[in-house]
Amino acid sequence: MGSMSALSSSGLTVNIFGDDKNKLIEISDDVIKMMEEIKGIKSAENAVSESDRTIMLHINKNRAAEYGLTVAQIFAQIAEKAETEKKALTIKKNDKNVDVKIVDNTHKLTYENLMNTKISTTIRNASGKSVNKTYKLKKFATFEKGYTMSSITRENQRTYLEVTGEIDENANATLLSREMQKKIDKYEAPAGYEIEIAGSAVQTKEMLEQMGQAILLGFLLIYLIMVAQFQSLLSPFIIIFTVPLAFTGGMIGLGLFGMTISSMSLMGFMILMGTVVNNGIVFVDYANKLRIKGVERHKALIETGKTRMRPILMTALTTILSMSVMVFSQDAGNAMQRSMAVVVSVGLLYSTLMTLFVVPVLYDILYRKKPKVIDVGEDLDDEPDEIADFVTNN
Repeated sequence: MGSMSALSSSGLTVNIFGDDKNKLIEISDDVIKMMEEIKGIKSAENAVSESDRTIMLHINKNRAAEYGLTVAQIFAQIAEKAETEKKALTIKKNDKNVDVKIVDNTHKLTYENLMNTKISTTIRNASGKSVNKTYKLKKFATFEKGYTMSSITRENQRTYLEVTGEIDENANATLLSREMQKKIDKYEAPAGYEIEIAGSAVQTKEMLEQMGQAILLGFLLIYLIMVAQFQSLLSPFIIIFTVPLAFTGGMIGLGLFGMTISSMSLMGFMILMGTVVNNGIVFVDYANKLRIKGVERHKALIETGKTRMRPILMTALTTILSMSVMVFSQDAGNAMQRSMAVVVSVGLLYSTLMTLFVVPVLYDILYRKKPKVIDVGEDLDDEPDEIADFVTNN
């Protein structure tokens, strides 16, 4: 479910790993620019807002002492100026105490005026009188601009900063991640810092790889089961040839309905692979039985086509019609499974029609030797009546 929900995500995520947060933010700005250059990404951000900006003051203690100030005095005055809201009084209204506060923004500290903030001190002049003096903060302090993170995120004990990009509604996150990866490969990150694609794009890629492996494994198992049942390598090969036909039909269906390959469509291909071989099994098995009884190859194929067309079409149509409910339904519950239904129904329809033409041709070309007689036990030795009747009458 996690893999399928990743496909519905509408964002592209990039993680930047490193130790220094300011360096991470600096690299994230470059990553944001790279994202915005890609067509299909509307906007990108690194989750660091204006409120996360910081200034680190470096007070020169010796210079401050020359002006009669200590670091504690300077800090206290800056903190007082930073506090613009003060409680004036408390009034009682409807049996509730309400605080009245006064907000003074006329001398509010900003990044621009901080170094011009006036710091006051009292010194004694030559005559011994106390004199108030005011100095600008920049006389005895320097500063560095930076950012602070509201939270620290780690993966495998490595600190990272996340950059997310919002993609267009019709864009494919997996394809966009490939373009982003090309830009990341060209980017020279500082030593000790790494940039990696993360989020739904990675989950989707892993899910597609796992589904692909499952389909290949299923393909192999189906073939081996038929080899054991037919006691032949050739008959299963002719039958398994219907799978590519089914996959072609599934891809045509996705194209006709304007869909892309997703987890549910891949699941549809897996279902289709197990369903479509039934038609081939019915056809090849019946043709083999006729040939074992001495019917000539061409004649056996023609009779098989006549006799087995109806059960093949009935089997296919029952599945196609049942899936058509999800294909054409407008219900929200069927929306996620619609691509699976399209693949199964269109793929099965296409492969069924092609099976009636392609399988006989392949059988005629490849299966020139007489099939082996398979011992299925004493209780199952009697042939179906229709085969016995055909052999007797012909």
